[in-house]
Amino acid sequence: MFTYCNRDGKIEPLHADYINNILKRIIRNHHLKKISPHGFRHTHATLMIEMGIDPVNTAKRIGHATSQMTLDTYSHATKSGEKQSIKKFADYLNKAK
Repeated sequence: MFTYCNRDGKIEPLHADYINNILKRIIRNHHLKKISPHGFRHTHATLMIEMGIDPVNTAKRIGHATSQMTLDTYSHATKSGEKQSIKKFADYLNKAK
């Protein structure tokens, strides 16, 4: 559960839909592509893996119990990842000549 500090300095629970409502307002006001709070989590994890950050630290950041859980959930092919793997393979072949 998330909490916030009110104007009187008291800690109170944050309403369950607060984050979703704020995000919807930002998306609407700035004409952005729709994304959910979970979408930010998914994007963050996918980019960490794509950048080459090791699965153990990615899992820790995401809050997974195991790195295998993170890999099973977030290590899917992306266009950028495919291009990067092709480039790395081509570079390796060029060095092996």
